[in-house]
Amino acid sequence: MGIFRKATPAFGAEIKAAAGVGGSGINQPMTYITSNRELQALALPTVSRARDLIASMIGCLDLKQYRLVWDDTEGEYSKEYIRGESWFTRPDPKVTRNFMLANTFTDLFLTGRAFWYITSRYETGYPASFQWLPVSNVTTPDQAGPVWYTTSDEVEFNGVILPTENVVQFLSPIMGLIYNGQQAVDTAYTKPPDDSPPTRSQPATSNSEAANR
Repeated sequence: MGIFRKATPAFGAEIKAAAGVGGSGINQPMTYITSNRELQALALPTVSRARDLIASMIGCLDLKQYRLVWDDTEGEYSKEYIRGESWFTRPDPKVTRNFMLANTFTDLFLTGRAFWYITSRYETGYPASFQWLPVSNVTTPDQAGPVWYTTSDEVEFNGVILPTENVVQFLSPIMGLIYNGQQAVDTAYTKPPDDSPPTRSQPATSNSEAANR
């Protein structure tokens, strides 16, 4: 996954090759797409509203770092917050944290996985900034899905192989909506079989009126 893994010194050359010479389309938003199945699901008001509520909440959350310290009094581990990395405030300098986290959640919600690409690293070799990769542009030849059992060792963006040490892979424990909810989405778009106009309900009658009849 690479988020806490040191990179090779030639990292700058790798991102340039992936975005330019390799023609993967990273850093080229004109190549980004959204699949028809994702658009169909998000076009349903119920799905869209549910996604919006959760995404807006997650997008506003702060990122914090902590370590577990054993507490002899309580007899369990407790959290001790420590100084976070600078990218916690803005993982991608080009967009807001809200935008990046919300889109990451959307990919997890719809497809069960999401991807970030590490665009720079500290001198220590650890990640310093990231870029969200639209899941519809990503393919993994070694995993067909729709259930993702582990991270992929073959990640391609627009058909171009990416170095997996520079790709952060997020996996959801729940199958993506466009897979486990495909039948429900298709049903929502299916025309009802009965096209006859609804019958008018008869007015209610009292017991006395019924007896006079």
